[in-house]
Amino acid sequence: MSARSFSVRLVGGRPSLVIGDRDALDELRAELERLNSMRVWRGGEPIASVVGFVRAARAALVLIDAGTAVPAAALDSDAVVSVAASWITTEQTARLLGIGARAVRKRVVAETLVGRKVGGVLLIDSKELVADAAA
Repeated sequence: MSARSFSVRLVGGRPSLVIGDRDALDELRAELERLNSMRVWRGGEPIASVVGFVRAARAALVLIDAGTAVPAAALDSDAVVSVAASWITTEQTARLLGIGARAVRKRVVAETLVGRKVGGVLLIDSKELVADAAA
């Protein structure tokens, strides 16, 4: 990992880590995931912010590998991927549709919503939601 792969910037008044290369992101994700696994193995609790980062990093890596642009504002600890990035979490979808996350998962199983499991996180194609709303 090169030191140039990382920088810290203020985004919306909050310090944000910017990772400039795919391999550095994957390596950092793996190390943090290993750290949390060791904490749990030793009987401790996982660090919640690490869990959020790992989920976001996995989703970002899938989008990067698929050739999809990942906007800087697209990732945060609550939302794996923002609407702008096309794929959103079941929780975000539930809020948009005014239903529960379980109902969203049932719609994916019934194939009335387009979804994909990425790194253990179910993501919904927001483009399909917009197309359904326009129809």
